[in-house]
Amino acid sequence: MDKTITLILLTLAILIGILTGRFYPNRAHKNKLKKFLTKYLIYFGLPLFIFLSLLKHKEIKLTGYAIFITGFFTTLSLFTFIILKKHSAENTENKIRASLFICSVFGNTGYIGIPFAYLFFGSKGLAIASLTAVIGGIIHYSLGVFLANCFLSTKKFAILKVMKTPLIYSFSTALLFSRFHFVHAFQIPRSLHIFSETAIYFAVFLIGLTLSFRKINRTILTGLLFKFLFSPIIAFFFLQFTQFGILEKATFLLLASTPPALINTSLAIEFNWNAGYASNFTAIATCIFLIVVFLFFFIM
Repeated sequence: MDKTITLILLTLAILIGILTGRFYPNRAHKNKLKKFLTKYLIYFGLPLFIFLSLLKHKEIKLTGYAIFITGFFTTLSLFTFIILKKHSAENTENKIRASLFICSVFGNTGYIGIPFAYLFFGSKGLAIASLTAVIGGIIHYSLGVFLANCFLSTKKFAILKVMKTPLIYSFSTALLFSRFHFVHAFQIPRSLHIFSETAIYFAVFLIGLTLSFRKINRTILTGLLFKFLFSPIIAFFFLQFTQFGILEKATFLLLASTPPALINTSLAIEFNWNAGYASNFTAIATCIFLIVVFLFFFIM
């Protein structure tokens, strides 16, 4: 499918999701739809899309990407934590600092990163985004949650969440099976390839359905600065020491700029951070990201 048409359809999907979330009156129905789409995307839709898209690209080597992703998220987490701990405004509530930290470091590399990495950079971009979602998720729930809780002096990990997170297993399985030679013995219908692509539209629709908007204040602006400036700068710096090609570097910069992951709001509720801030930051950052991507695509 033409990239312009794909981008338009992705934009329509998220707009329909936003409108449905804001104007559909039955909250129970919306919650059921969210749960259904989440399970579909995690257990079937996105893993199938990843598997089929990478099946014919065994030349893509994942080891170097994995090393870079691990180093990037670890360094970004530590640098962001130190800066927020020492230099954020004294009147900034610690619960807000915790939410600001987790949202500005860990982006939505799954539901947003995968569709747009595939749109702009093809199967190699998809491979990088999928691997980033897996490794980033592990660091997110371990080091990320630990550092966020340090703002509240609780020092808790959420490493058990990794063991209970199906996305980690389903994405990892899809990546591994796409590397196996015996899979090529099976004839996969083209209709299944086409069907699997619907997952990226359901993913961005779910994003729109989940977003909750409030006002922009100074702490939101601080978060946006970290998310869209500091994170890509760190990624750009480390990419200079790699032998990745331009396409790979561009993919990593895109993923470093993705808006906060939806799970950050749930983590804020669970660990008693500021969930309202996390939800609002996620919604505003997501809209800014989509607008910039849309404009960049048509200008270029």
